[in-house]
Amino acid sequence: MKYCINGFILLLMLPIFNVYGISHISLPDGKLNVIIKNNKPCIYVDRNDLTGRYMMRIAYSDEVSNEYKFWYRISSFEKEYPNQEKCILADKENFPNIKLTNGTIYNFLLESASIGGDDKYVQNNFNHFIGSYCFKNIEGNGAVTIQEFDPQKNKCIDKVKISYPAAEEKYTGWLGYIIQWINDLWESM
Repeated sequence: MKYCINGFILLLMLPIFNVYGISHISLPDGKLNVIIKNNKPCIYVDRNDLTGRYMMRIAYSDEVSNEYKFWYRISSFEKEYPNQEKCILADKENFPNIKLTNGTIYNFLLESASIGGDDKYVQNNFNHFIGSYCFKNIEGNGAVTIQEFDPQKNKCIDKVKISYPAAEEKYTGWLGYIIQWINDLWESM
């Protein structure tokens, strides 16, 4: 009888653990990209099928005050779609009181900001996009460059451009050279 009661209590507690013990953390839908436009960071997403309202946030951890500081803006994809051609500048016009500094790690986030009862409510078809970047010469007069944050080294590193051979410049191994020689020989007959 004792085991039966304990089993019944355990059975009643299982839904509690299911609802409160394990929560689903959604993965990002992609990377929030940054390029330099007019010598300022400019934010965009690669996808072109997004709908709904969004909040775009730029944040960093201030090591002096040990506070998390951020700037944000709210808009919608129907009004202002941040693609590469129409990216959103990270300046004081779009993010009031923003002040970026050299070598600081900035977390860029674009997340859904729709409110169900809003008159202009449009269903969002995304969760969020993220990216972490640093900047060189953001405070100077020269050209601003983007750095990426390397979490393993816990520091900003220069972006490395990897160039791949063009489609016509395919690697030809020894078998390819033999086949080419046979083809050339055949055409010369």
